[in-house]
Amino acid sequence: MILPNNGKVVIIDDQPKDVVELISALSKEKVPFVHYKEEDLSDLPDTPIENVRLIFLDLELITDTYSPTKNITSPIKTRLIRIIKPHTAYALVIWSKVESKYKDALVADFAGEFSDYKPIFYTSLPKSKIVGQANAVEIIKKELAEEMAKFKSLNAFLVWESIVNESSGKLTNEITSLYPPDKEWDDKTKFLLYKLAVAYSGKTVNAFDEIKQLKNSLYTLTLTFSDNIENLIDKTIDEKFANLISKKSVAIDNFTTSINKLLLISESNDDACQPGNIYSPQLELQSRLEKIEKDFESSKERNSKLPEEKQKEVLEGIEKKYKSEKQKIDEATAFVKKTTNDIVVSGLLESIYSNDPLKNEVLASIIPIEINITPLCDYAQDKVRLYRILPGTLVKSDFRDRLNSTPAYLYISDADFRLDGVDYVLLFDFRFLYSQDKKEIDKRIVKYRLKQQLLSDIQVKLGAHVVRSGVLYVS
Repeated sequence: MILPNNGKVVIIDDQPKDVVELISALSKEKVPFVHYKEEDLSDLPDTPIENVRLIFLDLELITDTYSPTKNITSPIKTRLIRIIKPHTAYALVIWSKVESKYKDALVADFAGEFSDYKPIFYTSLPKSKIVGQANAVEIIKKELAEEMAKFKSLNAFLVWESIVNESSGKLTNEITSLYPPDKEWDDKTKFLLYKLAVAYSGKTVNAFDEIKQLKNSLYTLTLTFSDNIENLIDKTIDEKFANLISKKSVAIDNFTTSINKLLLISESNDDACQPGNIYSPQLELQSRLEKIEKDFESSKERNSKLPEEKQKEVLEGIEKKYKSEKQKIDEATAFVKKTTNDIVVSGLLESIYSNDPLKNEVLASIIPIEINITPLCDYAQDKVRLYRILPGTLVKSDFRDRLNSTPAYLYISDADFRLDGVDYVLLFDFRFLYSQDKKEIDKRIVKYRLKQQLLSDIQVKLGAHVVRSGVLYVS
């Protein structure tokens, strides 16, 4: 196993003298680490570390002379919850003098109530073999190499994380060393960041506030960063990484659709105007309905103490306003349903469009969505006057074979995606493209966001549909 060089190695041991040799071994291999030792937990992070990959754990973290297994596993679990996120892929090295006494209790907890924090594998590195030994570094390296070789596939991700770490450091060093460190270094760096923002957004960057300018600077770094990563992958991956890939199929529930969602769809919703955003008209209408119902109940309560003769008139006015607003939402909901049905029906096979009983089943299961298809460059350069919105639906993957992919005006995603526990296909009809201004977009609720690859695929096919010329001729 490759030792991570991205600072995500954790040592949990309340006896600093016991980890001297371990720290030396990691330092010799240029592996950054964090060490947590305080019994009162005061040195633990406020939020879990994003990507811990290796933990050295001392099992005996309390100093009571009487230590039943529950007392031993409880402080361990408390620390792990504070240090790592649930379902983190990490290797656990049991680093203890009392392994035989407490290891089984911890393993049992991982198999039961503490399964969300279970390591992908665990191994042992007894302190008694290492603490105080002159050749401790060699012992540690040998023991880890033998045990961790059993889980070689993790190396692919560890080396990628290391490459990302090294690439970002290399890029930062190259850019910030363009000029020598002197008393003007900070001012020069600020100007450098401005120029990087201009590189991304052009002269329109001058109309942006400082925070948006900085974001554009970092976008430029990211584009260059990706190229550096690819170059370093080519240089790093060689024969020593053989046998990490297998074509042998292993049954995993919802594997393909879950991976597709991870690769191509984000749950980021920081900016309602960002291209790729998926809006849910049904969710927006439901939100509006909940708001007016809440306001209706609050208004009735506020006016419940009015004199009886006046209360009736006020409450009737409140109810009239509520019914009027609710009717508008009901009408909008019906319109969304009809429009969505039109979009889906245009993409169904003729048999379903006619009298096939599956037609109703398909239509009953669809979820209306809309995607912000605005070019990213216009958004980044603040050139958008009207945002391009493309209506569509989520169709259950079970009905993929019922969709007609022949018409050029339809976009049916090649990939299926697992969203909210269900597998879906994306379906868009280019004939329904329309525009909205920023004021309207800002009010919208973002459900998901398509990542750039998938967004670009839809934009390219929409462009081909828009510019098709068609040729009139007599044969």
